Amino acid sequence: MNFIKSAIGALNYPSRLRVEGGYGGEFTWNSKLTISQMQSAINSAEQTSIPYSLLQQFSSLATNYQNLNDFYDSKALRNFTSNFLYWTDLSQPQPDNWDLLLYHAFGCENSNMSSSSKPTDPTSTPKLGSYYPCQNWITVLTDNSNKLSRTQFQEQLTFIKSIFGQTTHPERIRYGTYNVFIGNLVYPWDPNNDQDGLQNAVSNTNQTREEPDILKAIKLLAAVQNQNQTTPDSTLIFVTDTSNPNKIDQAVDLYNRVLKNIGIKLTFILTGEYAVANALSAFTDALIYDWRDIEASQQPLEWDISQAFRCTQQTIPPPSSMMPYIPCQSWITFAYDDSIVLPYSNFLKQLLFISSAIGNITHAERISAVGIYSEPIPWNSGETISQIQGAIDSVPQLGAYSLRLQFTAILTNMITAQTGNTPIAAIIFVPNTSNSALVGASTVFNQLTNVRITFVLLGTYPDQSKLTKFSSNFITWKDFSQPQPDNWNNIYYAAYGCQ
Repeated sequence: MNFIKSAIGALNYPSRLRVEGGYGGEFTWNSKLTISQMQSAINSAEQTSIPYSLLQQFSSLATNYQNLNDFYDSKALRNFTSNFLYWTDLSQPQPDNWDLLLYHAFGCENSNMSSSSKPTDPTSTPKLGSYYPCQNWITVLTDNSNKLSRTQFQEQLTFIKSIFGQTTHPERIRYGTYNVFIGNLVYPWDPNNDQDGLQNAVSNTNQTREEPDILKAIKLLAAVQNQNQTTPDSTLIFVTDTSNPNKIDQAVDLYNRVLKNIGIKLTFILTGEYAVANALSAFTDALIYDWRDIEASQQPLEWDISQAFRCTQQTIPPPSSMMPYIPCQSWITFAYDDSIVLPYSNFLKQLLFISSAIGNITHAERISAVGIYSEPIPWNSGETISQIQGAIDSVPQLGAYSLRLQFTAILTNMITAQTGNTPIAAIIFVPNTSNSALVGASTVFNQLTNVRITFVLLGTYPDQSKLTKFSSNFITWKDFSQPQPDNWNNIYYAAYGCQ
């Protein structure tokens, strides 16, 4: 009863609401009761001792029902409907997945929308005339280039339709496409915009054979900007490729010069395997959502429509629940060399590089830094990025080098953390591959399952051939006059387990 009262409280038009049981009714349609009066009426509902009867519920024209316990079999009811909600745990305040399914349960189907394009996460039903998700002007630009497969491209369109299906005031929503050849505002802001028009504009979007180009999206925004608007403009851009740093630099420059200061806020959604969050880090005030695994998930990781359209106050830095995973969602371990093999100056350069690399990663809880003789930072340490960097900067050089002890430190960290099925990457800095340095390593290595190991060979002494039984991933750093390992900028994404 409490759940039904709560659900009614989120609705309007009480004349269209009806609550009846199999053996008694509280009120029917056009009852002239207010919402609060209906909720009070529900308080007087009584449970009878009469056995349950579906026929009796049908006879009182109840058109929705829930299966309340595991021993009710939905198969026996499929002659009547294909729509089911489950409420197996009555200690919960509402049926399972109610927030995701209420739109359908309340009969809010639009004949022009497929079931997959209905709102994916409505948290409440907007009141008549209200702005949902908020009063911001909304722009959505989809990448219609050739980077996605046909299936992935359709998934992208389906998700956009689901976003539009949740919004109110379509006159404040516009939709466009872009590729390297052209940026096109297909459905501009207009007082006559409606949901059908938005849905049809997305449905009629065709994938092209053109290459992607994020610069073209920013140029389109600059060309159609509204200098006189007083309400923020929240822009959602789908990005399928970030492999052209020159185009990205130009896009950042144009955004900073023309768009940033007039209230336009960017949110990027990375779709497909060619989009990398770290490549867009120069858009310093943008939000980035990861949807590279587009075929396996119906929406981006950590998706929140209110956050995406800047309807809530953004904190700096963003909380971890909305912060994008840069460079990706892997759990990352830096197994630094704290032995006395390296000259002290090179040892310090190693630590400085690791500290610098960590500065480009988000989600500090997924970063660990371990050595042979010290473990300053385990996963889920509770430390911030700057605190992790400070701990690394203070690591001392101690005894002899041992790969076995590095493997042991990584294994200990894995045992104490819950990483689930998320990839684990270990970057191990190796200064010495003598027999004494490698003794016992194989025994511990056999316990390191599902870990992508990358060895960074420090200086000229390590012999790569002695490590191939542990990994085929190697990075060299022979010249310590350079600030980082050789070819690091082209290899780090794989080293972090992002491929």
